This record gives sequence, C-alpha cells and structure tokens, in this order.
Amino acid sequence: MAAVGRYAKMTAKAGQGEVLARKMLTVADDLREVPGCELYVINRAGDDPDVVWITELWRSQEQLDAALDRPSAADAIQISPARAGRIRSADRAPSPPASSVTHR
Repeated sequence: MAAVGRYAKMTAKAGQGEVLARKMLTVADDLREVPGCELYVINRAGDDPDVVWITELWRSQEQLDAALDRPSAADAIQISPARAGRIRSADRAPSPPASSVTHR
C-alpha cells in the first residue's frame, strides 16, 4: 500500500471562512481514530480570511476512500459547497522519510 498525501484549498463564499473552517475542524476531530489517517490539518490563509487549506496524509488510497464514507465526511461534502465557492485538491505521493534517504 502506497501512502497518499492530499492538499486541498477551499475558498469560502465571502464572509463564510470562519464557518467553513469550524466545519472542517469537526471533520478533523472525527478522523482522529480513523484507520489510516496519519495527518489531517486545517489552516486558514493569513492574507485571505475566506481561504481554508487542508493537508492530509493517509497510509493508503483505500483507507482514504473508506474515510469518505463516514457520516461526518459525507456531511462535510454536502455542506461545504454551500459555504465554499471553490474547492481545489491535488493528491501526491509523499516523499520518503529522511531516514530512508541516502546522503553522499
């Protein structure tokens, strides 16, 4: 199983950044005990109060996909478009840990 990293940028409708961030923090809390979730971080852009960044790290694509079936994730997916004007994400394979990198 290959690890999967995901970065998502959510741009809320004007004035809805705080509401969107709180909703995504609820999702993050729900994922604490989900198998395969190594990292789920919510950040707000310092220069735009309506931009919310999500950084995720999962042990596998299968575990990420299974997490999307959870009620809180389904709820966030349904509510977020009402709050978010745009959602962009990119999946990436994480770099190997520093201990596995050979230095010359």
